[in-house]
Amino acid sequence: MAGQFELRIRAGRDWAAPLEGTRIVIGCDPSCDVVLPDDGRTARRHAILHLAPEGPSLVDLQTTSGTLLNDVPISNAGLVHLDRIGIGGAILVFRDAGREIDPDEMADLLRHEGIVAAGSFAWPGISLVPVEPVADDAAIIRRLADIARENDEMRARAEREAEAGGRFVGAVGRRVVDAVRNGALHFTPQGRADDLTILFARLHAFEENPLDTLPARLNAIFEDLADRIFEHDGVVCQFLKHRLLALFGGPWTTYAADEAARQAVRAAAAIAPLGACVGMACGPVRLGRVGARRRSTVSAQGDAVNVGARLCGLAAPGEILVSAPLADRLGTTLTPRHGLTHKSGEPLPAFVP
Repeated sequence: MAGQFELRIRAGRDWAAPLEGTRIVIGCDPSCDVVLPDDGRTARRHAILHLAPEGPSLVDLQTTSGTLLNDVPISNAGLVHLDRIGIGGAILVFRDAGREIDPDEMADLLRHEGIVAAGSFAWPGISLVPVEPVADDAAIIRRLADIARENDEMRARAEREAEAGGRFVGAVGRRVVDAVRNGALHFTPQGRADDLTILFARLHAFEENPLDTLPARLNAIFEDLADRIFEHDGVVCQFLKHRLLALFGGPWTTYAADEAARQAVRAAAAIAPLGACVGMACGPVRLGRVGARRRSTVSAQGDAVNVGARLCGLAAPGEILVSAPLADRLGTTLTPRHGLTHKSGEPLPAFVP
């Protein structure tokens, strides 16, 4: 039976999820077999779909918002072809992938959900056109009124999400947002390893200022620094006190690691005149989310991160220091910066571009 069924999912976008195995966990946690958006109503582990020899079934995992089957709350129920499952704000259509789709049956289903009236819906083998309401059909008129109200709510929600999305784009840059949307960038619980160029920038002038004078002035300079980093396809990973960490290369770019290194040096040259102390390095870096489910940040770990942070701490205002591996990657002649050491006292080779 495994592999015979699939879920067609509508949750902000439409996609298909083939069902592999006999026990499919559905929820918003990344470890689930079918991952839904975290809309505040979907639990981390919301429901389990069993594909047993005696027939498929769905079990709600005692969630607060519950699970609907054809608009009826359930705790444990059997499933049949084209059953509608409601979890949070998502609609999942359970489908027997080996069964011929009946266009009339599917059209009724999609019209029930308001998909057709809302515009269009792509489904293999089916082309649906919105049906004009019959003047004396009160049920259809009421349904269209409901759809109009739903559309108003969706527009308002879209406006709020667009505003929040704008803030997100401002935080990490357009390329990262696009990489997340198209699936090129995602994090597993174990993180992901990438060959990146690291850039640390430190604002020395703010280190001695009283805390009550910092936020507005510091934010103004950070915004300028971030814009210059974004212009060179960098990603601002963290802000910490008077420092920032930026990353270059990885799944949000389309060029090789050596070009990412050159882009990073161009970004460093753009921010150093603002009085930033810049330290740079390159190499394998493990990226991952750190924090709670509703509030987390991106963590970068590896020797390159440690070396970049150390060089940043040793750089003078307006100075750029790069590690020896990064100097080799750039492939140009750089000026050695002698006399630098690791915290352990061991020599730390560095160069000035």
